[in-house]
Amino acid sequence: MTLVETHFINCIYVSILATIRELGGIIPDVDLARKFWYGSVHRDQCIFRQFGLDPKLFWATFRKYDTPEFRLAHTTVVPGAREALLLLKTKRKKVAIITASVAHMAEPEIEMLEFDFDAHFSVSESPDFEPKPDPQSLELMMQTLSVQPDRTVYTGDSHEDNRFANNAGVKFVYYDRNRGIAMPHEPDATFNDWKQYPTLEV
Repeated sequence: MTLVETHFINCIYVSILATIRELGGIIPDVDLARKFWYGSVHRDQCIFRQFGLDPKLFWATFRKYDTPEFRLAHTTVVPGAREALLLLKTKRKKVAIITASVAHMAEPEIEMLEFDFDAHFSVSESPDFEPKPDPQSLELMMQTLSVQPDRTVYTGDSHEDNRFANNAGVKFVYYDRNRGIAMPHEPDATFNDWKQYPTLEV
């Protein structure tokens, strides 16, 4: 999630390695694992081609290691994120979340922010939505909040987020975490510190 930071090496990479070792797959180096996790490569294709595993079996096993308790123990709110959200609220902006995290992961992370979002959707494994970058969930979010695409800004930190916003016809603001991810479409704005966010012009 763009608003929180989960330590990759101590948490996500540990769960990836444990999963692949249990299933007897090909162990990735850290760079490939980062690309896999942060969306610059298609995850299921990477599991099949690079890890040598069946994607459904991988994800079923991964969940055994990537528990909410383990994830939350290594997750913190990104500095300045909550303050930026509060400032948006004072400007009467509608603020919502669409996350690819499964609901049992997303809910505790959202609670960490201690912020009253206007709406939030978890699209992973949801029968109601196609996963990102399909724009269906973002289009429904705009309907729910009664906002138009030309008045909507989607903020994200991944290749997938960039395509998601472009497919929905909304502006995209890129949170650059210095992960070396190339965006397929030019962002409308880029920032690397949440203190910059409320001053961006998009």
